[in-house]
Amino acid sequence: MKKIFLLFLIISIRGFSQSKSSKLGYLPVQNYTAKEYKGLAQVNDVVTNNDGVLFFAHNGGVSVFNGAKWTKLNFNQKDLLQTQALYISSDNRLYTGGKSKIGYFESDNIGRLVFNDLTHLVDDKITSFNIFKIVETNESIIFQSENELFIYANNTIKIIQTKTFYTGLFKINNTILVSEKDKGLQVLNGLELSKFNQPDSTIEYVFFDIAPFGKDSMLLTRNNNIYVSPTQTLKLKHIKHNFNNTSASKIIKISDNNYLIGLRNIGAISNNRQLEVIEVIDKNYGLINEFHTAYCLTKDGNLAIATEYGISIL
Repeated sequence: MKKIFLLFLIISIRGFSQSKSSKLGYLPVQNYTAKEYKGLAQVNDVVTNNDGVLFFAHNGGVSVFNGAKWTKLNFNQKDLLQTQALYISSDNRLYTGGKSKIGYFESDNIGRLVFNDLTHLVDDKITSFNIFKIVETNESIIFQSENELFIYANNTIKIIQTKTFYTGLFKINNTILVSEKDKGLQVLNGLELSKFNQPDSTIEYVFFDIAPFGKDSMLLTRNNNIYVSPTQTLKLKHIKHNFNNTSASKIIKISDNNYLIGLRNIGAISNNRQLEVIEVIDKNYGLINEFHTAYCLTKDGNLAIATEYGISIL
């Protein structure tokens, strides 16, 4: 797996003006199909652990790539397990969430990853859920479904339910933000949700992703909009771009001067610190698919891309 090198190129892509700044450049791309990674086509998430091993969640479980070969994790069940979300915790556990199943993988005394099912800790009244996001605080691991926040700590799971539905879970520095229909953004402290400082006019906004952007700012995507805001209060500054016929989605920081933002069915745009578009990362780049679901920077500097129809690594 070769490292990403930021090349200084001036390339016109798709006929619009772009900033003259650091680019990813046209790098070797390795694509993997479902048959190769021993899973199902739609890949939902990707993370990497302290050893640089990549884990990909898909509708048939979790596939593992060590840079040389693919394997598949064993959930100790016969049926395929639809897995939506992954998270590597500070103690190097791999937490997983999917259709009515939550748990974590941890190495045993001979290095095998063994699944520890936490679903039995969930209240028996909750029989069906689908986990979409996992984050960590100093005290707990939080799993977000449409109607519940499952907070795992000290071998117990506490639940915060909503009468509407949760639309997002985000970690900005040390603050956990939860997006809830009819309430907007809220701050999670322990088992309590409190209102985030935002104008009433933005309560109904559903943000696809929120990511740190420098020390005191955050970058947000919503529909076909990209915004910057201070982290302590929601004051949205709209960032103009030329992609109004699609939706902005996932955000990943490549470097201090390069932020990648996913665009549904187009691929992604690479932006400099001023959020000027540097280039478009799409099928012309050699990627397997243009519907990106998740990104991950590997330990050795590669970019792993999970898509609707397979995996690309560059």
